[in-house]
Amino acid sequence: MSTISLFGPVGVSHGAFVARGPDFGGRKPVGVLALLALAPGVPRTRDEIAEALWEGRPPRGYVATLHGYVSLLRRGLSMIGAGPVLVTSAHGYLLDPDLVTVDLHQGLAMLASGDPDAVLDALDLAARGLLVDVPYAEWATRARSEWDDAVAMAATRAAGVAREQGEPPTAVRLARAALRSSPYCEGALRELMSALAASGQTGRAVQAFEEARGRYEADLGVGLGPETEELYLHLLRPQATRSAGTVPALIRLLREALQDQAALDLDDPVVRDVSLVLMPKPKPMPVPQAG
Repeated sequence: MSTISLFGPVGVSHGAFVARGPDFGGRKPVGVLALLALAPGVPRTRDEIAEALWEGRPPRGYVATLHGYVSLLRRGLSMIGAGPVLVTSAHGYLLDPDLVTVDLHQGLAMLASGDPDAVLDALDLAARGLLVDVPYAEWATRARSEWDDAVAMAATRAAGVAREQGEPPTAVRLARAALRSSPYCEGALRELMSALAASGQTGRAVQAFEEARGRYEADLGVGLGPETEELYLHLLRPQATRSAGTVPALIRLLREALQDQAALDLDDPVVRDVSLVLMPKPKPMPVPQAG
């Protein structure tokens, strides 16, 4: 069984041997391999491959050129004992799904499991980026977008699972990963806020909301949704309650401390100022005017 890597530099490993870009003759043959690896077992016609490879403008005689690229691929694959994975089909080519695995599909399976640890493993697998050898091709950009969407959805759900299992730090990591993949995913934002609050970082949860609100207003011209706003207010209420109860209690304790003094040294400016604030003299009653 051979493994094709689409995360990081495109390559093929077979046993102890690995083949990468130069072994396949350069960027275009690697593009053909990566395109086929997105869907092993699905045949791609020569016209389809040419449209993708040359961005809708294939050169004259592209069939012969494409045949040359496939020959280079087969030679590189044969060097590591993986030659049979590339199969000629009617009018095109495919990768034999019984002879090859692709790390992208392994990652998607991890995401689909919903298990927080498996989702984290998928994030580690993808850390070097998807299709970095094909940075500008439309089909590669589309594949990266689809991966980001899958990460955002899976990591948001897994963050909720981790939080319910009493693992707020894992939930925070997953929620942040979801937001990196989809910065305007409010579900991920709410999970981040909830996970931060659950880990005792309510201030950071509030800050995350306020930063997101500013980003939404600046980039999209809209505010955050009512569900996110309600969570924000819920996080603020305990703080407001604590503040409202703490200040009067402190004032009361200070007043009692001052009253307990047998004789206050009112010549001390600090004592005098505190006394005036905490135990102000009553205002004199106004004297009625005659007539």
